[in-house]
Amino acid sequence: MSDLPHYRTIADHYRAGRGEPVLLIHGFTATWRAWGEVPARLAQEYDVLAVTLPGHTDGPELPEGDSIPLLVDALEAMLDEVGWTDAHLVGFSLGGWLSLELAKRGRARTVTAVAPGGAETEHHDRESRRIRWLFARLHLGARMMLPLADDLCRRPRFRKLAMQDQMVDGSKLKPRESAAMIRAFATTPVFKRFLAEIGSSGAGLTELDQVKVPVTVLWGEKDRVLPERLHGSFFRRELPHATYRTMANAGHVPFWEATEAVVDGVRDTVSMAGAGFEPA
Repeated sequence: MSDLPHYRTIADHYRAGRGEPVLLIHGFTATWRAWGEVPARLAQEYDVLAVTLPGHTDGPELPEGDSIPLLVDALEAMLDEVGWTDAHLVGFSLGGWLSLELAKRGRARTVTAVAPGGAETEHHDRESRRIRWLFARLHLGARMMLPLADDLCRRPRFRKLAMQDQMVDGSKLKPRESAAMIRAFATTPVFKRFLAEIGSSGAGLTELDQVKVPVTVLWGEKDRVLPERLHGSFFRRELPHATYRTMANAGHVPFWEATEAVVDGVRDTVSMAGAGFEPA
């Protein structure tokens, strides 16, 4: 964690490196730690800030109201606080959705979206019910595991089983990393609020023609939370100018299984900025 002075809007976070500004935005029920080795790897080349979202474990409070606009407002305040007019945005799941919303507000130099949320899928109501059920089941399991998480996570077979919906092989996590993910999932303050909002009327990404910067969309080929086969067609239709890459043998949380693919995706996207990019 950064040793910088306490921020007004930024709570638990990571800050390191020099160069082009890169903001990492995690997904629902996670914290900045869900990025694994990616922040430190990127900090070898860039000025990296990985934040914990409001309403999430060890993050700032999230006021009552429409969650997505409030989160985007909070992220804008974080950018203002560190003095960044814009940044290269890297968002995962919910964070991918938020990155695109920030891009619509003109706060992005580029966007790298990893398994982004916010898609209007072909069978939207049914898919929304599936996602709500999956998160409810995982949340219940995390709460049940929580008292024994540190001991259980010392066992590779348990880590693989516990993370099977999020990763291909959760045993690649270190015990403390898997315990931290379980703890974050179990203690997310806005869990019930967000769960109720999944698939709600009017929620989702719109007006993506307002995104005027280079975008790369990365997807794990074995994503079981937001499968590319169900969610990817929306982004290919709404963001035809984006670059699309599928990461082999990776799940919804690919940062341990496909670290190089994620870092390369960010690096290649950053390189597109200011190179005469014109969206189709």
